[in-house]
Amino acid sequence: MSMMSGNATNDYQFHLELPEHVLAATRQYIDSINNGGGDNNRGACENVIMLITDGAPNAYKKIFDMYNADKKVRVFTFLVGDEAIDFNEVREMACNNRGYMVHVANMADVDEKIHHYIRRMSRVVGRHYKESGQLSWWTGVYRERLYLPRPEVFAEPVPITNQSFAVMNKMASRRKIRLQKSEARSRMFVTTVSYPVIVNETFMGVAAVNIPLTEIAQKSHPANIGAKSYFFMLDQNGFVMTHPQLRPIDPVTKYHKQNYNNMDLLELEVGQNQNVRSSQKSQAVSDLVCESGANYAECVDDLRKAVRKMIIDCDNSDVQQLDVLYATELLDRVYPQTNTYYAECINHANFVLGLAVAKGDDYRIIKKQKKYDFGRVKMDWMGDKRWKLHPHWRYCFLNDTDTHMTKEEAFEIYAQQMSDSGKAPLLCEYRRNLVEKLLLDMEATSNLIDSWDTQYSYMKNNLIHLAFFSTPSGMIRYYNLTLQDYDYIDPYWSIFEHIGHLLSFEHAQESYNHFITDLNRKSTDDRYYRRAVRMKDTIMFDVSNNSKIWYKSETQLTGYGLNENLTMLGQAFKAIYLDKAVLGVSGYEFAFDHVVDTMAEHGCPASDDRKWCLLLDEHAYVFFSNQNDISYEDYLVGKGKHISQYFGGLNRIAQRAMALLVENKFYTKFTYTDNQAVCKAAKQVTLSAGRLRPFYHVFQFLMQTFNFMVRLASQVSGGYLIWLPNIQFTEAYTASFHEGTDVYPCPKQSSFYFSNKDGKNRPTSTHLVTGNRSERPCKMNAKCSVKIEAAFVDGTNLVMVWITQDKASENCYDESECSMDIPSAQVPFGFEEVKNDESCENLEKRKSKANDVCYSIDDDDSENERRPCSLSPSSLVSIVPILVGFLHFYMF
Repeated sequence: MSMMSGNATNDYQFHLELPEHVLAATRQYIDSINNGGGDNNRGACENVIMLITDGAPNAYKKIFDMYNADKKVRVFTFLVGDEAIDFNEVREMACNNRGYMVHVANMADVDEKIHHYIRRMSRVVGRHYKESGQLSWWTGVYRERLYLPRPEVFAEPVPITNQSFAVMNKMASRRKIRLQKSEARSRMFVTTVSYPVIVNETFMGVAAVNIPLTEIAQKSHPANIGAKSYFFMLDQNGFVMTHPQLRPIDPVTKYHKQNYNNMDLLELEVGQNQNVRSSQKSQAVSDLVCESGANYAECVDDLRKAVRKMIIDCDNSDVQQLDVLYATELLDRVYPQTNTYYAECINHANFVLGLAVAKGDDYRIIKKQKKYDFGRVKMDWMGDKRWKLHPHWRYCFLNDTDTHMTKEEAFEIYAQQMSDSGKAPLLCEYRRNLVEKLLLDMEATSNLIDSWDTQYSYMKNNLIHLAFFSTPSGMIRYYNLTLQDYDYIDPYWSIFEHIGHLLSFEHAQESYNHFITDLNRKSTDDRYYRRAVRMKDTIMFDVSNNSKIWYKSETQLTGYGLNENLTMLGQAFKAIYLDKAVLGVSGYEFAFDHVVDTMAEHGCPASDDRKWCLLLDEHAYVFFSNQNDISYEDYLVGKGKHISQYFGGLNRIAQRAMALLVENKFYTKFTYTDNQAVCKAAKQVTLSAGRLRPFYHVFQFLMQTFNFMVRLASQVSGGYLIWLPNIQFTEAYTASFHEGTDVYPCPKQSSFYFSNKDGKNRPTSTHLVTGNRSERPCKMNAKCSVKIEAAFVDGTNLVMVWITQDKASENCYDESECSMDIPSAQVPFGFEEVKNDESCENLEKRKSKANDVCYSIDDDDSENERRPCSLSPSSLVSIVPILVGFLHFYMF
């Protein structure tokens, strides 16, 4: 072993040459060990090294003697794996440095053995308990398995395609499928609050409880603020605990991401392009003094750092603003908005509660009287049963015996109690503010059903079969209308045609997925709501592939003239305001055939590509295209043409038209950086540090042979060891403890395009080319000539684009003669990994806050020295009684 001096860089490191590898340590790390333990050093509570390993070639005694001669640093070692054999070396590291060693043989040992280090470190807590008072400690965020009552599920395999639980239950009843009930495991993100249990200055243990973040988030409820504003929470290290932009689950692997609990606030508050913000006046922001420049665009980085410092320090004396991009959960849409930030430190919890108030959210609805009169609650407000509550918000608590009830049924019971007693039930007091908002929304919307009844003829003529209204309190009212020419359960479900012959087989019958009751029950948390409130005074049109309805007549054709026996569905919705305060979002759902027919009446019938008409939404996704070969069936299975696709990626003509739309200010280009993205890595092989790794396969073979012999003996012994084959491996206690995946965190970037409907430089002409001249976008085809025009559809989120080929134009849409530019230099789209030399932003180094309570470690360890410093391997302990019983049976 030898030590090399540090290099010449600012963050130089010292390197220790070990027999098999090199250990790198900074000077700050060495100094913190040498200078730790002083009473004036708040970070010197307990200096601890926790080593997790599958083996060690030696105990590294010389290293510990050199850097830990006075035993200021405790060493706790965890030997992982049932094949690990280097017990003595790992044990010596812990025992010689005032620590403890345990062997974690399997996942079940995690719960049982990991906490043994507490015994070594607890005496300091007990001794100083009287001086510090009651100690509470909150952990960061992690994912935990919590057990909840589970709804009924199928007891036998049934092919299910795009069905909700409600539809599944209907199918089960109709087909007489046996149902079973089992306990559900919910992997929830939680934080743990713990208290030491001290009796006569003796540490007895820790009392702790896991609190789901969904419960904490309801203390800072979004119903209390504007529609675009939001709360967030940071832990003591400045990492995000809750945030509407936090996406901790990888949609591919379904595991939580590796960096889910160490995301910085500014990694989620993604900034807009500087060229967008520079057009605004810097005086509109707070007073900003920066050395990097004189205008706002040059001071963006300094301002972002100021925002982070203000929030972590809970300093609201000079609130800051940021121009950010708010992304939807699928990262397919981003919306620019300006936020003003506030923060409040939470006592005894080491948390920071932050508030981002969006520009325009200065007004909200409040009740006139401070004290709500519960005696005026009327059951008629909820008598029609056509309303739903947010499934994740807790309005009134339920008893354990009431889990079979729906939220709506339970709230009706509580509402009856309010009406009878004139006061809020005890189980509703904890959410009183939310309950009062819900009752106000119920009263205000109680006549909506009658209003929708008067619109029956209008809805029927326009193929509208669903109307709804979503409120900030989480309640949604809806109105159903059955269209006479359509079926809501697939009438053609029993026989399918396959490759020229008919095969009859049983499968699950598909039915209509209700836009509210099946797909969108979360009101303010649903994507349609978040889109509507970010585009004020605009009717939003959208289409999705999550649902469909069927024609009753087998001869009826789609709007595009195809015989497919079904139609997809479109939605329209708009945020409703009273003065400047959001009342909710109103909308309806309709058969998409109505859009196709309406466009045909206005000169865009389904036709070939000589005249191409399109409707683009606010992000340049295609809402409507008049190409006559568009198939509903293909779209519903994710293979459709044009609909819901990015316009600039369809073909070369569309690519050039998109560039002209941006150039003519129909759309503004943004660049969004996803700092939570993951990339797939090549699989790596990790070798053990143990000296006997080459013999592990032999050892494993012997253990498997031994297990087989024991199980064979249990069958012959007549029950002496009959319990052994029934032993099952337990799963991890904590869901965060799982096998690694082949992905790693990596930032990704993509360009997005947002319609300039309210921009100052809104285009005044429909011609995208000056003088309405023809455009020749194809580099290899000089005969392709098109005219491109566009216009906003007033009052909506749509932009209409029509592209007309000249009479002599040919092969404009032939990829062999008119290929796209890949990648597109003008209008790129799609996430790509950010390379090191293209790093979008250098975040300042994250620093942890000091602990609230910190003690010196100058304590007498004589009591600990008399106790054992290691726990014998569980695998050896468990084998001994089995082996004795095995020998006893055959020898005696």
